[in-house]
Amino acid sequence: MSEIEIAGQANIPFKLAGRELPTDALVSPDVVVVMLGMDWFKSHKCLWDFDSSRLYIDGRPAVALSRKRTFRCRRIYVESETVLPPGKESDVAVRSTLLSFSLTGPECIVKTQQVRPGLYIGQTLLPSSHRDPKVRMLNTTNQPITVEKNACVGNLSAVTVLESHAGENILTPAELPSPHSESKDTAEIVTGLLRRLPDKLSHDERDEVSGLLYE
Repeated sequence: MSEIEIAGQANIPFKLAGRELPTDALVSPDVVVVMLGMDWFKSHKCLWDFDSSRLYIDGRPAVALSRKRTFRCRRIYVESETVLPPGKESDVAVRSTLLSFSLTGPECIVKTQQVRPGLYIGQTLLPSSHRDPKVRMLNTTNQPITVEKNACVGNLSAVTVLESHAGENILTPAELPSPHSESKDTAEIVTGLLRRLPDKLSHDERDEVSGLLYE
């Protein structure tokens, strides 16, 4: 089971065939789908008819039980307000949503993308835990950028992490391809992005950004 943060309680008027069903609900930033408990089903005399794939609430048919598609969307949100210094990379604490109370999901990655002009998130492998991971973000402007708490900065994609075995050829840092070995198209793209960096950046800082872009 996963620890769930409870932000508060609310009374929500569910609507069914023109009727309102006032429901006391717990609100959590960790869960993005509605989850009904056994006490709610009992109070509304619910009946699951698996033969006809129907759910009856208070004696009336409600929704089909079969799911049309698989729900696998997981977003990541900034855990607390963070100020990113100009022209630098920073590790930012984030949290992700859950697919269910008992399933946090496999290891995932967030892909490199622009969050907003001048602000980028780097491709990062994240553990299955939905709390306390960190992602690498880059501020390419010459001004500090504030990322607000609960700001959505990307979506997670499930991956399979392959473990190395004895005898496999593993590249060491010294053996990794250098930027000069990349394709001509890649070099042109990186060069174009480097031209747009602030003039205030030092040579070392530009090299650091260049390395990140090639990665």
